[in-house]
Amino acid sequence: MRNLTLLLAAALSLAVVGCKKDEPAPPTTSPMVSPTVTPTDSGAPTMSPTESPTAPMTGGDNAKVVGTWKFDANSIKLGATKPEDQKGIPAQTDAMKKSMDGSTITFSADGTFSVSNPKGSPDTGKFTVNGNDIDMKDDKNSGPAPKATLSADGSKISFHMDNDRHTIDFDAVKS
Repeated sequence: MRNLTLLLAAALSLAVVGCKKDEPAPPTTSPMVSPTVTPTDSGAPTMSPTESPTAPMTGGDNAKVVGTWKFDANSIKLGATKPEDQKGIPAQTDAMKKSMDGSTITFSADGTFSVSNPKGSPDTGKFTVNGNDIDMKDDKNSGPAPKATLSADGSKISFHMDNDRHTIDFDAVKS
């Protein structure tokens, strides 16, 4: 997850290349609060931002994503919400594709995941799936997790991250 978060943070950092000199760069990460897993009446866990979980997140529809998924570098779409931030988007997108090439995420049946990047060290975390939404929590609390959604046919996971000026979208497909 740290690798995933770092990849996304790097993309957002690259995205500010087109900013005016006197403008502050948008934030690329923020502290993530450690959650506590609390069961609900439906059996699906809910998260409370007060304590770190002591066990993997389980319940919901985790089996839908179990396995290894390869990040599709060609699916990366880096965008800007303001016209003045559009400058440099093609070059920044190409840099992101190179940094993400060969990276994978593996979701295990016990509610844990690991991100592998040939250019970095592996990272781990916990996840739960409710419907098609995937809630991921990084063990190292290295930053906010992207929004992750399983496609209706189960063939890909779409990731989305944004700040007030830039967006990053990319997919992972089952290996």
